[in-house]
Amino acid sequence: MNCADLAVIVACRNNASTIRDALDSVLSEARSAALNVEILVIDKQSTDKTTDILNEYYDVTLIQQAGQGLANARNEAISCVTAPIVGFCDADDAWASGSLDSRMQILQSSPQSWAVTGRVRFVDRTHSTSGLPPRRQAQVEHPGFTPGAMLLRQSVFNDVGYFDEDLHIGSDSDWIVKAIQLLGPLAQINDVVLNKGIRFGSLSTNTETYRREMMLIARRFVLRAKNNHK
Repeated sequence: MNCADLAVIVACRNNASTIRDALDSVLSEARSAALNVEILVIDKQSTDKTTDILNEYYDVTLIQQAGQGLANARNEAISCVTAPIVGFCDADDAWASGSLDSRMQILQSSPQSWAVTGRVRFVDRTHSTSGLPPRRQAQVEHPGFTPGAMLLRQSVFNDVGYFDEDLHIGSDSDWIVKAIQLLGPLAQINDVVLNKGIRFGSLSTNTETYRREMMLIARRFVLRAKNNHK
C-alpha cells in the first residue's frame, strides 16, 4: 500500500447495483496506465449486498465510516491516504476509458499544477428523469468541477484543509472554490473523464439545500477575496 502511485477514494452506501462498475473502471484505468493504485472504499453501514461485493476485491481497502455525511466520508478516507496523488470515484460513477492516463500525464509534465480535471458526462442510473434538475439530464456534459473528475496532489490538503462537514451538498464546491482562490487555476483537459450517475433522490436533487449552500459558498468566496486584497 505504501508503494501506490495513486489513491482513489470511493464513498458508498447501499450501492450494490453500481459499485462493481465504479471499482472495475478504476482498476481498468490503473492497469492501462501501468500505475499502482490503492482503493479506499468508505462505507456508511450498507444494508444491501455492497459489502459482500467489496469482499470479492482483494485490492480494495474497506473503511467503515465513523461519522456522518459525504464530506466526513471523504475526510476519513483522505486521512488514510499514503499515495502522492488522490482521485475520487463515487459508487454511482465510473471513470471514462483513457481518463487516468491523460490526467496523470498533465500532473507529471506540469509539476506546478496542483490538480487536473476533465469533463463529466451524466449517466441515467434510474431510467427516470422525474425530479432531476435539467443540468443533470443523462448524456449532458459539463466541465468537471467535481472531485470525481479531478486528480489532486495529496499535499494540497495540507494547504487547503479538508471538506467542510457542515455542508450536506456543497462541500465539494466549497472546497474547490477555496483551493482555486488559494492555489490558482487547476489544469483542464477537454476529454470526458467521468461518467457520473444520476438518480432521483440523490443529494444533488435537493434543490432547496443546494441553493442555500451555494449562497453560503458565494459569501465565503467574497469574504476570502476581500481578505486577500487587504
